[in-house]
Amino acid sequence: MHKKQTLHFLFLLYALAGFAQQPGKAGQVITLKEGSVSLSAQAWRYKSGNDLRGADPKLNDSAWAFLSPEFYTDSVRPGTFSGMGWFRFSFTIDTTLVNQPLSFVLEQQGASEIFLNGMLLHRFGTVGTDAASESAELPQDRPVAFAVSRRGPHVLAVRYSNFSPETSYDSNGQKRAGFSLRVTKYDEHLDSFITFSLTYMNIISFATCLFLVIALMHLMLYLFYKAKKQNFYFFLFTFAIALAFGSVLGGSLTNSPSAGSFFNLGKVLFMPVIFFTLHLLVYSFFRNKLPRILLISGALALLGILFLWIAPGLSMLVILLLLAPLVSFDMIRNVIIAVRKKLPGAWIIGIGFGLFVLFFIILSVLLLVVIIGQSNVKVSPDDTTGVLLIVLFSVGVFSIPASMSIYLARDFSQTNRSLEHKLAEVEKLSAQTIEQEKEKQRILENQNIVLEEQVNARTAEISEQKKIIEEKNKDITDSITYARRIQQAMLPSNEFIHRLFPDAFVLFRPKDIVSGDFYWFGTKNEIAFAILGDCTGHGVPGALMSMIGHNMLDQLILEKGITDPGKILSGLHEGVRSALKQQGSSDTRDGMDIAVTAFDRKNGTLTFAGANRPCWFIGADNTMQELKGTKHAIGGLQNDAAPVFENHALPATQVKAVYLTSDGYADQFGGENGKKFMTKNLKALLERHSHENAQTQLMVLANNLDAWKMNREQVDDVCVIGIRL
Repeated sequence: MHKKQTLHFLFLLYALAGFAQQPGKAGQVITLKEGSVSLSAQAWRYKSGNDLRGADPKLNDSAWAFLSPEFYTDSVRPGTFSGMGWFRFSFTIDTTLVNQPLSFVLEQQGASEIFLNGMLLHRFGTVGTDAASESAELPQDRPVAFAVSRRGPHVLAVRYSNFSPETSYDSNGQKRAGFSLRVTKYDEHLDSFITFSLTYMNIISFATCLFLVIALMHLMLYLFYKAKKQNFYFFLFTFAIALAFGSVLGGSLTNSPSAGSFFNLGKVLFMPVIFFTLHLLVYSFFRNKLPRILLISGALALLGILFLWIAPGLSMLVILLLLAPLVSFDMIRNVIIAVRKKLPGAWIIGIGFGLFVLFFIILSVLLLVVIIGQSNVKVSPDDTTGVLLIVLFSVGVFSIPASMSIYLARDFSQTNRSLEHKLAEVEKLSAQTIEQEKEKQRILENQNIVLEEQVNARTAEISEQKKIIEEKNKDITDSITYARRIQQAMLPSNEFIHRLFPDAFVLFRPKDIVSGDFYWFGTKNEIAFAILGDCTGHGVPGALMSMIGHNMLDQLILEKGITDPGKILSGLHEGVRSALKQQGSSDTRDGMDIAVTAFDRKNGTLTFAGANRPCWFIGADNTMQELKGTKHAIGGLQNDAAPVFENHALPATQVKAVYLTSDGYADQFGGENGKKFMTKNLKALLERHSHENAQTQLMVLANNLDAWKMNREQVDDVCVIGIRL
């Protein structure tokens, strides 16, 4: 893979900024120095048709025409290239490169055979005499090794065919019928090819998956709560970016020119879509109605897409000179207006969108400077400018998802504060209603006739207050229901859990709409984690604590890289106490019990640490055994020294299944006598069904809980994790 593919991040930066090289003179012999040298714009001899002597170094080709092999469909006269032909080039090499491993690196859309001094070096695809016999192939920068024992002269001959030039789009989105060829040192190119290919593919794959996950998450948020349309617009924006990255990824993986041309067009195709959906997104934050200017940006986006098939260069001009500036300046204007009006979250969204716009402004200015020839700026991944553009691109593209996440977190926080305020209002109104009801009873007892009109007035007042309470209760319930969607979105999905542990289950039943129990799955440094937390209380307070615990686990494990379960609990303990300000005379006593299991697949060990929660496991003898956690909770007002959470390590070969549970299942009242289910009965139930698969165990646990509880109220949040190894 050639290093210039780095700038695919910029969606065809070279489509407008390529520098044309002057062709060499007739009969010129080129001397190659050390490094990489392009041969595409030199003095090549060309003859149309299938001349079988074309590879012969002794062939007199003085009557052949001159034609650069890197020609585009519209750059040569009709009939010059009939679909196949021979290209020949004479050169000598520097004495320092004699008997050194060298390589040709080819880029093409058709099929080719490379000959050096009459000897066939390599074939890319099958050269044909017509479209039916041709089998095209993309070389993907694979080096063709060769070495010469003398300075020269040497004759390089390429037999080349391309019978589909109208559909052959290069990485810049332009129709190229020919090929390009350069010479480099074999070892250097091979090392760069392997190292850079892995890095490049990892980056593009990560970006594609990241934006696809973000897009699907916001699509789900929109489907569950359609009142917030910005979630839908953000889905369109991130989905377009994911498809653009996917096009780059597909173009790098395929060897088919038709598929490569399709993906190369896709990289440019999604650029106007990205800008238009970004325009929609910014208006969805700051205005209730969409203005007419969106019709202009939509029309420009459509023109950019239509021109892509007619004139790719014109398409880029429409995008970078018309659409991008229009969207950029209009977004800046709206953000400034929103900040001045002090709209909620305006400065958060403004920073993210501003960084995105700033990158494309810098990119557009740089392209214009290069195009009009007022600067010798060259963009390369090996120089400071290329690195700077990649950094700016990363900051620009990822700034909007980051600002959206901060905005949603802020919105969630404000929603919870509003819930607390409304709950206090409900309690106050309820107390007033009770007092008024008592007053009404006293009035009825003493003055049934005299005060009848006053009683009616009081009754009307109470009815009005009842309506207010019902409306507030409905608002509270709706808000808590939306909070449940946010909490469920933070919990790992079944697909993610099964990727870490194929035979695992999670029984999760909140007592109220939101839950104080939570679970966390993840992996770091080839260590897979399964964590279950039981926070103080349930409902909204418990859910807030669960989000604190979930976020701190992300920081401790994924960001700080702490993989020792005991140290994870110690860090969580200090983090909760610091977050809730539980030092000194604080009244905050909230905390959590938690169990942490770490599966080290590389070393084949299972490590457990718990805070007031145990770990049950099925041993090699098929019996239930228990690892006790440290008798110390996470957080709370504690005057003793910082606790030390003990680790328990076992060889994974001695463990057949692992179970983590909160106390909600065992504490559930039920049965004929209305007693608790008890821990020993839960352990016996798990041991009895431990040999069955995870889905069967989940069904057994759920059915047993329903049968035991019957019509009684659930007393606490229920969470059980089971993993069969």
